[in-house]
Order: sequence, then structure tokens, then C-alpha cells
Amino acid sequence: MEGGVSYWASVLEYRHTESPRAVLVHTEELILDHETMSWVPGPDAEELIVDLDVVAQGISRIIKGEVDYLPETHRARIAAASRENDMMPADGRHGDIDAGIAEHVVQAALFGAIVHG
Repeated sequence: MEGGVSYWASVLEYRHTESPRAVLVHTEELILDHETMSWVPGPDAEELIVDLDVVAQGISRIIKGEVDYLPETHRARIAAASRENDMMPADGRHGDIDAGIAEHVVQAALFGAIVHG
């Protein structure tokens, strides 16, 4: 969430400790609040919740091949990172993916396809 989705969503709330969770809203659903001069969700804006369950759902959809418009190389990297984390390697290294691929996990969970970027 730290900048990875900013081209299609605004993060309204974010916490990475205790129970990790983010609340997003599509950028086009923001309106300018003239009192505070800040962008706020419009009256019909849908809040998109991202938590650990959403991330797990996105990973599952990607590994099963259920996500449209996802580059095959991304699916393979996500599957490898997921396997590595499941195995808890003795050397302490865990599967790692970059922000662009992680953001595709979020889109897979929320939309069932890669619809942005």
C-alpha cells in the first residue's frame, strides 16, 4: 500500500502493525473538499478493504490461474514466493516480490483480474 496503488487508488487508512489493514478508494471517486483543500471520497465512493484475508485470496486466485491479464512471469514469482514462505527456509530468507507484483495480488483479490496497469 505504501505507494504501490497510488496511480489508481488513494489510501484512506493504513496500519501495518497488530491487525494489518488498508482502506482504499478509487482515485476517480475522490472529490475536492474546498474547506480543507484535500481530496476526499465522493458520496458514491466504494471503500475497498485490504487485509491479510484479501491478500491470501489474491495469492490463491493467482496460483490457481483464475486471474485475467496477469503476466505469466508474475504468477510464477508469486507462486514461488508463497511456497518459500510456507516452507520457512532455515536460512531465514523468505520469498520476496516487488511492489508492482504485490499490487497485482491486491487487484486479483479485489477485482478477480488485473484492471489497472
